[in-house]
Amino acid sequence: MGSLEKNKFSEENKIAPNSLQIVEYKKNKFYIYKLNKSTKNIHIEGYDNFGKPKFGYLNNYIKYILKDSSKNLEIVMNGGMYQMNGRPVGLCITKGNTIHPLDTQTNNPDQVNFYLQPNGVFYGYSMPNGKYLWNVTSTKEYKKISKAIKVKYATQSGPMLIDDCIINKSFGIRSVNKKIRNEVGVN
Repeated sequence: MGSLEKNKFSEENKIAPNSLQIVEYKKNKFYIYKLNKSTKNIHIEGYDNFGKPKFGYLNNYIKYILKDSSKNLEIVMNGGMYQMNGRPVGLCITKGNTIHPLDTQTNNPDQVNFYLQPNGVFYGYSMPNGKYLWNVTSTKEYKKISKAIKVKYATQSGPMLIDDCIINKSFGIRSVNKKIRNEVGVN
């Protein structure tokens, strides 16, 4: 985990699947929700087949889900970055439909948060043996492998906070990037 103390977060491995744990580190709270990475119960939603936003805000989506008693909602989070019109910035695939293509731009002339490097992709795909898996990788790596796998869900969001156990250098003590963020990790 780079400069993070591994022992502080090693407790995360003790979390039972489909449960929440709150870990405190340097006076900050981290909410950890652990799922099995082969679950099919993760969905990236919010767009019709033409890429038009259906809900506008996360609260509207939650209200929509709660109206349908057949759906069992355990956790919901904002998993992407969006333009002012609600359309995704970067890759968005839902139910196998590409709503927005992968954005491979790496320069950041306007200091747009999305383009801090490395940015990444969270995606779910089917293996040839029928097994379903979720993964997180850098945009650069996703571009290399995406043609070889059948992706059903994906969201591209930048920047990755931690990559290969190293904290992104854009988030050091002197960083101007002070936004509250969420992170999806795959072990």
